[in-house]
Amino acid sequence: MGRSGMNFAINLLILVDNLDACRFRELQHHGGSSMDGDKLLEALVEKYLLSAIEVLSTISSLEWQASLLDGASSSQARKLNEISQAIAQNSLRLQEFAGTTEENFDRASSSIAASTEVISHLHLITSDMAVIEQQIRKSGSFIELLVAEFSSISQMTEVTEDIAEHLHVLAINTAVEAARAGEVGRGFTIISKEIQKLSRRASESIRDVENRVGNVRQKIDDVSASLEQSSDSARSTLSKLTSITGRFEQIREVFTLLREQLGGFREIVWNQLNSEKQIVESVRDITTESDSIAEQSGLAVGLAASLETVMQEVLKEVGSYRTSWHESSVRDLKEIGFIIADSGLGDPARLDVMLMEQFAHYPHFELFYLMNRQGVQVTSNIVNPAYRELISSQGQNVFRGSKPYFREVIDSGEPYISDIYLSTATRGLCLTVSVPIGSGPISGHVLAADMNMKDFTQRSRNEERSVGARG
Repeated sequence: MGRSGMNFAINLLILVDNLDACRFRELQHHGGSSMDGDKLLEALVEKYLLSAIEVLSTISSLEWQASLLDGASSSQARKLNEISQAIAQNSLRLQEFAGTTEENFDRASSSIAASTEVISHLHLITSDMAVIEQQIRKSGSFIELLVAEFSSISQMTEVTEDIAEHLHVLAINTAVEAARAGEVGRGFTIISKEIQKLSRRASESIRDVENRVGNVRQKIDDVSASLEQSSDSARSTLSKLTSITGRFEQIREVFTLLREQLGGFREIVWNQLNSEKQIVESVRDITTESDSIAEQSGLAVGLAASLETVMQEVLKEVGSYRTSWHESSVRDLKEIGFIIADSGLGDPARLDVMLMEQFAHYPHFELFYLMNRQGVQVTSNIVNPAYRELISSQGQNVFRGSKPYFREVIDSGEPYISDIYLSTATRGLCLTVSVPIGSGPISGHVLAADMNMKDFTQRSRNEERSVGARG
């Protein structure tokens, strides 16, 4: 639409350059009738001005769209940059977390391996302790057998001691009998002495054996007590080893579960990193599209500027032509002047209200303002509500005595009509019109207004439709 509007504006400029030629040919065709030629020229100018209004609408649309594109592109670029920075920071944190997760996973694996090794050693130690405990029990059984054997030896010594006592008694009896026998029993006396010696030696040997057996039994009892303590200690140690082994197996199970969870975290983190990589690629694609949009926005701005340049050229050619629109604007402003002529300046607020009320009947005017005989603006800029955001209401007490819309009206007493121009405030085609106030308390004042030609043509079309509907 923008390119066709520009081409149309260029063609419009070419046609305007030929207006005089068209007018000359039409005058010849109508036999030199100035009235018919002026009407034809006026129709042509109005036609081209209507086209110019459409072109201005295109310019405004282009500028508006370019502004939206530029704003959206800048906002999008800013947001994309923020997203990219956030993703980059999050990726760094995820990478750090991934590294920590890998380290913890490796540590958990090492702990599991270490726990397994410790458990294996504990099983070996437990097995060895079980063997030791069995050996202690066997040693205890052997000690019990030794005790039984020594008990038998003790019994044998008792028998031997009894024999020794009998021998002693026998020696005494033999000695007594030998004494009775005299010389005949001398041999028995010798035998009796030898038997006594044998009895004493037997008793001494028996006492020695008993002492030794007692010592051995005491030592066996000590060894048995030690073995009993060792057996109790072995059983306690075996129980503790079993408990420690169970604890290490629980620890291994915990580390196994932890490693499984870390493995799940690791997979989630890597999936997230891959997702963020895809997001970064998508952001890059969107950034490329955003740059393309910004480029298109720049082209649209350039196109709008080109169209505006063309319109300025068009206005140089047709802006000074007078049409029925000029007459209507003067007529409308005069009617407004008659309405406020009797209001006076005693109540400036009332005057402002009256001027504001005129927009309901004359919506094609952008603003009104009243100047006194000295050229000082006595009202503020009474702005049409439709343009309140575009046109300032300031202006009261501003000197405008050197402006043509005041000076020419004061000098000639006639209405002033400017050439058509492109308003810098509303970006539309405008006329500045001013009329003298010829009666009432404000006689000699000048009422000025800016007329928006697009609003005027829209109003004219609406009136034509209304008339057509009634017909």
